[in-house]
Order: sequence, then C-alpha cells, then structure tokens
Amino acid sequence: MTTKRISLYSHVPIITLLMIFLIIKLQSLGIRASDTNIYFYTAKEMLAGKALYRDIFFTNFPVIPYAAVFYNLLSHGSLLFYYFTACLEVMISGFIIYRLSLKSTQSILLSLCSASLFLYSFIILATSDHQSGVFLAALFTLLSFSFFIEKKVLAAGIFATLALLTKAYTLPFFTTIFLMLLIENRKNISRYIIGCLATAGVVLLPAILSGPKNIWHDVFSYSLMRSQGLSKIGIMWFTMQHDLILVLLIISSIFLIKRYRFYGIFSLCSVVFFIFYKDIYYLYLVVTTPILCLFFTELMRDLLKKYPIQLLMIPTVLLVFVSYNFISYFTGYNQLQRLTQLPEMIRVIKAEKPTALYGVNGITPALAHLSQTPLLNNIVDTNDNIFRKGYLDAKVLTNEAIKQHALVITQGVWYPQLGIREDILTDVVIAETIRNNCRVIKRFNFNSEGDTNTIAFYRC
Repeated sequence: MTTKRISLYSHVPIITLLMIFLIIKLQSLGIRASDTNIYFYTAKEMLAGKALYRDIFFTNFPVIPYAAVFYNLLSHGSLLFYYFTACLEVMISGFIIYRLSLKSTQSILLSLCSASLFLYSFIILATSDHQSGVFLAALFTLLSFSFFIEKKVLAAGIFATLALLTKAYTLPFFTTIFLMLLIENRKNISRYIIGCLATAGVVLLPAILSGPKNIWHDVFSYSLMRSQGLSKIGIMWFTMQHDLILVLLIISSIFLIKRYRFYGIFSLCSVVFFIFYKDIYYLYLVVTTPILCLFFTELMRDLLKKYPIQLLMIPTVLLVFVSYNFISYFTGYNQLQRLTQLPEMIRVIKAEKPTALYGVNGITPALAHLSQTPLLNNIVDTNDNIFRKGYLDAKVLTNEAIKQHALVITQGVWYPQLGIREDILTDVVIAETIRNNCRVIKRFNFNSEGDTNTIAFYRC
C-alpha cells in the first residue's frame, strides 16, 4: 500500500455520500419486530445488576450486550437511538473502506465506488434498519484488516477476536488472517495468537467467573444443536437477485486466488462456512461485504492498468445496480417488521395494567420497556427454536402467564378474502390453553417478513 498523504479535500465526496445514506436511514428509522429489542432489553437487565448467562439466557458471545450497555448509557435508555446506532456503525465502516481504498489506489472515484458498493448494497440497506450486532462485527473486521496490512499483527488479532466475539459469522475472516500468517509470515503467528487469547480472556472473564457452564450451555450447546433455519438455496437465490455484484466478487476472488491471496482465501473460508454451518441467514452476508468491497477496489485498479477501459464505465455500471437496490428497498423492505401501531399498543398495555408481559420473540421486550411492564419471570429471549430444543417449556410458561394474569402477545394471520384467521402461530405458548383461559382484547396489523400479518393481545 502506498503511504502518500491524503488531502482534506478528498474527504468531501465520502462525506456527501454518507450524508445521503444518513438521510435515507433517518426516513426509515423506527422500532420494529426485531432481535434488536432483545439485545437492548438484555443490556437493561445487565444495568439492573443481572449477570449475563447466569441470570440472563443469551445465545451469542458477550460483545453485543456490552455494546448495548454502552449505547444504553449514552442515550439514557432510548430504544430508538439504539436502532439508530446500526446506521452509525455502517457509516463509520463506509468511511474506513473509502480511506483504505484511497490509500491503495490514490483514486477518489474508485474509492467512492467501493464505499458506494458497501453503503448502497441491498444487504446493507435492508438490514441496517436493525441493530443486530453484525455491523459492529463488520467494523471490527475492517479495523483488524487495516492493522493486518500495516503489519501490526497484535492489533489485528485483538480486533479479529472482538469481531468473532460479536458475531461468530466472522469466523472466516478470523481464520483467513491466521492462514495468511501461516503462509507468508509464520514468525508473527505467536503475536496474533497472543492478541486473540488476551482479548478473549478479557471479554469472557466476567462470564467465566460467574460460571463457565453457563456460557457453554447458552452459546456453544445451543448453537451446535440449533437446526437449520432458512433454506440455503433460497438464501443463495435471494442474494443473486439482490446483490449479484457481491456474488461475482466472491467467485472472482476464488478464481484469482494466486494474485489476490487474502481475498481468495477469505472467500473460500466464507463458502465453506456457508456450506457447513447449519443455521445461516441472509444477515450473515453483512460481515463479508466490507472485505469484498475492498477487493473490488483492488480488482478495478488492476483492470484499469491492464486494459484501456474508460474509467467512468465503472461508476455507470455500479449506478445501475445501486438504483435497482434503491427501488427494491423502498418498494417493500424499508417498512418491513415496523411496529406502525406502537403508540396504540403501549396505550392498551398501560390501560390493562398487567402484572407481566409474555409472548413472541422480538416484539415483547420492546413493549415491556416502553410500557414499563416487567417480562414474565424476566425471560428476555423467547425464540421459538429455544422452545423446540427444550431450553424453555411452553406448557410451563403458558400456565405461569395465566397464573400471574399476564398479557400474552402472539403473532398470527388474518386474510379475510380467504376466510383465514388464526391469532396464535408461535411455539412460545400452548394455543389451546391460551384460548381456553384468556381473551383477545386487541389485534394490530403487522407487516412481517413471512405470512404473519397480525399481533394479538391476550389478557389472562
């Protein structure tokens, strides 16, 4: 990489690009049915003195709730701000991509294209409405990569480990650095390992002190036993439809692995991870996007040197893809999962004054926080898969909800044109028991990712 000084003027284009992204995301900002609410409420419980894994069942490594605690303190407990932090993390990553590209190519146009490919890829536009931790993980991978190319291996290990302890989906990146050192610079492997172990020790120490069995039970045991969610073929097809450039970059880097070793190994590791890890979601692709965008810069730079390609062809082609992403995002995805009737939901809960709330994953924690109503037995995460695997018992908790006169929140479907109405489509409750002992007091429309389109409030 070249080390020529980058002028202040060269930052004007990326700042403009980031402001456009900010305006777009502010228009879509809102509280949704999302794991975001679980992470936020987990942080709230931690601030109240609860210990992660010991008192709070949590299926991820601890960096996400630690970051959530920081954001919670920074905003004085604002859930809406917590959603907004995903946008901030994306913007910081976009700026870093631009800076790294500019150092490498000394081309403002190519660097701007690389940042645009990241910021306005469909995967980033569609998922940055949620704070899921993947953008923080992506940011850590970028920081690790920047230290790695500067041969600061210890720092690279620190941030690679932070990325891994944020989202295990970054394992391909973590492995890539290790393999690169093994191939090209073995004498520095020990420094990388020291950075990794030291960081892991510091981050995991509180959980280890509170009981190593707890973190093994919540994270490793649950994740290893977790069954496949979405169809991998479906994810591949969806990705090819919406982010074809990223797919082509993965394929290109593998075929050109001799010339672009780091990117080729990274793509190979990512493909292997995709094949063998059972519970893959579209969201996983977020952590691969920053590195692929940097590969795009390197590839375009070398193509321009080798072939007499008109430079403006690159942003022109990219503009076509970005325009398609905008259309796709604004015609169905920017309002997906949004709780448009949230004020009315809160009003109903406060009027009913239940002793506790219990219900579907992703919605109930937000309602508990905003209505200042406790969750049933302080259970934050009620993912259906947790019940299927036997970590929680729907029969026991359904009876407990009835006993405590809780307000139960379910998802369902209502298609009057087909004569279909079903208020309970979830594994977190025993439907028959709820119907026999509770009554529906309110239904709300809901624009979800799947077939469910209503939220029902049952008073027990």
